[in-house]
Formats: sequence, structure tokens, C-alpha cells
Amino acid sequence: MQSNSRVHAKGAKVSQSSQSKTLRPLRNFSALSACKILLIALILSSCSTGSKLSNQNLSYIYNPELDELHPQFKVVNVKDSVSRLFFKIDATELLYTKKQGDTDFSANFTVSYQVIPAFEAREVLDSGSFVFEDRVEKPGSKDIISYLDFDSPYNGTYLVKAAVTDLNRNQIAKSFIEVDNSTINSRNNFYLKKKDADYPLFNLFLDENDYALYHKNKNVKTFMVRYYRINYPLAPPPFAIVNPKPFEFNADSLFTLQAGETVKLRSEGIYHFQVDSSDYEGFTLFKFDDKFPNVKNARAMLEPLRYITTKQEYTDIENNKNLKAGVEDFWLDASETNDRGRELIQKYYSRVEQSNKLFTSYMQGWKTDRGLIYMIFGPPNVLYKSSEGETWVYGEENNIMSLNFSFSRLINPFCDNDYVMNRSTIYKSSWFRAVDSWRKGRVYTDN
Repeated sequence: MQSNSRVHAKGAKVSQSSQSKTLRPLRNFSALSACKILLIALILSSCSTGSKLSNQNLSYIYNPELDELHPQFKVVNVKDSVSRLFFKIDATELLYTKKQGDTDFSANFTVSYQVIPAFEAREVLDSGSFVFEDRVEKPGSKDIISYLDFDSPYNGTYLVKAAVTDLNRNQIAKSFIEVDNSTINSRNNFYLKKKDADYPLFNLFLDENDYALYHKNKNVKTFMVRYYRINYPLAPPPFAIVNPKPFEFNADSLFTLQAGETVKLRSEGIYHFQVDSSDYEGFTLFKFDDKFPNVKNARAMLEPLRYITTKQEYTDIENNKNLKAGVEDFWLDASETNDRGRELIQKYYSRVEQSNKLFTSYMQGWKTDRGLIYMIFGPPNVLYKSSEGETWVYGEENNIMSLNFSFSRLINPFCDNDYVMNRSTIYKSSWFRAVDSWRKGRVYTDN
């Protein structure tokens, strides 16, 4: 088992509202005026996780409504055997309290991690837990962003189990980050950040901001970039037996980018960055519409309706001169009342947005097989994850009446989040029952 001696936090960053403020290193925290963050390192070691993660029900990671905390994590390899776990916490999701006689409010939380070879492994390669205290005169909207360094396996892939615990509220939120450190093109060797920031982009969805890209190897000065236009069909129903076409790796265009150069990628599509073009691996960014992963315009509302409309209904809405009105009329006709219509719209499109956040691969998350099932059926009651795939259960586990879906993981050089459903005609009646529920103005849930 590796030592935890390298586990430490060197700095923190807090951004309030839409403006960012860079803090000094934590050892100088007493000089801060806007916000003081105190870090106390508590090193915890363990050589075993106990039960394998592949044997645990992880359904909570696909059901954000169960948690009040929704931290984001990002792992970047900084050296051959050292990786950096960045985290971002929305301060409004933490509980700030004021102790008797104290003039400041404080939030107390821990950030902990375990480095594990895979979902199927019990061995823990490295672990640590850190306690933070955020002291403010008045709680408000801001992001708390910082990082921890840890020992990581060199020349391989591994899993990071990360968690944030709000100590004032006694609530925890967990995430699982798969990391690759096997080749020079491994995606975690790349570091993309806003030009005025010192932390990476936490997701891979480009917006209109300018970014700069760097590599773990400081000698890397040039990236080769392959651009692919996005034009992929949405997933077919779970009972449809299809032969998916293999991805075509011939890029629509090629260009180079210098390390640290401003990245201005305005065209929608896939941008694949490589240091060595002798294989397909690399770092990938996705440019969808400007509001992605959120649903903020009529077109983004229309397209996911195809799962629950007839072809003619969809065409009629699409041809409506007022597209937004056409979409809203569909939901009002289904619900019969404005209140029910608003509820349907909120539930359906919240599932679209969560699918985008959870399942986006080389296409929007709602178009994928897992996004399809998530949108129509909701979060599963039971989720088992392994290195090879996922199993979703709706209803009680091992109950013959429960609905089970299995997804096989595909090797994809653009992402580690590409899964294909094992389709079967047995899903036909369950699918139409769920679709019919939505069409009759009822939010479908099989939980």
C-alpha cells in the first residue's frame, strides 16, 4: 500500500456569484478578508474497501434529488505518480451556522478519497480525508474550489471514490471518477482551464468562454486536433433490435493548437486533442448548443419529445411557426390543466438535463441508451457498476416482476462514458406503458 505522505492541499479558490477571486495559499489564510478557509489534514489509511463496489447498490449517483450536496470533481495527472483531485462545492448547499459568541458563520465539511484499482477490487492504493472550515460574515452564493494531491498508479487506469460530507448537517455526497494514466494521450494528462482561472474545466462541454490547454508533460508544446461534426440519431426504443454503425474516425477537419494558446472553438461538434497521433486515444471536448447541458430553448425542448410522440405529432410541432407554443400545447393537451402541464414539463426536462450531465459521450446524454431509459423510466432503484458495464433494476431486486436493463461498456477513444443497451423484445409492453403514462399527463416512475 502506498504512503499518504503526498496528500496535501496547496491552495484554494473561491468565486462569488459570477466573479472569481483568487485566494493566497492556505498557509496565509489569516490575510484573507472576503472568506477564510481553514484546512486541517486528517490522514486516514485503509488497505481494503470491504465489499467490492461492483457488489454495492450505487443508484444514488443517478438520483441527485436524494442529496442536498452536489459537488463536482475532476482528476488531472500532474506527474507520473501524482494526480490532483479538484473539487467544486456550491456554498449554498452547505449549512452555515454561528456559534454562541462568534461573529462569523461557518460551514464545516470534509473532502475524502480512496484510490482503487477498479470497481471489482477491494484493495485501496491510497486514501485521505481533509476537514475544511469556511468562515464568512454572511452566507451567500459562491463556489468553493480547491484540490488535493495524492499518489496515483503510474502506467494504468484506476478509480477514485471521492466524497464531500457536510459536518454541520451530517450529510454526504459520493462520486466515482475513472482515471487513465497509461499513455501520453491519456485524457487525464490534459489540463483545460479558463484563461483567468487556476483550476480546470469540471465538465467537457464548451461554452463561449476562452480556454487554454496544457499537458502533464511540460515539454509538450503542440496538440493535434481532429474535429468531427455532430449528427447522430437518438437511441431507438429498448425493444428495437438494431445493428449500430461503427464510429467513423475520419475527421471533418484537422488543425494544430499550441499549449497555452487561447482555445476558441465555436462550431458545434467534437474536438479531439492528441500529442501522439499513432493511436486513437486523446482528450475530447464537446460543443453542443450554448446552454447545454441545460434545456433553455424551444429546439432543445422539442427534440427529446420524439420518444413519446408519434411521427406525425412531432412533425406538426416542428412545423409550427411558434415552436415554443407548439411544444407547450403538446404538454397542455396531455395534462388538461396548466398546473399539471407545468409539473410534466419540469419533470421531463429535468430528466433530460440530468441525462446530459450523467450520460453524455460523443453525443448528448439524452440521445444515448442510458439517457433514453432514464428519461422515460426515471432513476433506477438499484444500480450495479463494473468495469464492463451497468445493470439497472426498477422495482425490488430479484423480484420476477421487476424491470431490468443491462448496458455494456464500449471502448471509445473520445470518452469513458459510452454504453450500449442489451435490447430485447421483452421490453415492448413496459416501454409503451411508460410512454402512455407520459402521454396521459402522468409523470412515469416505476420506483
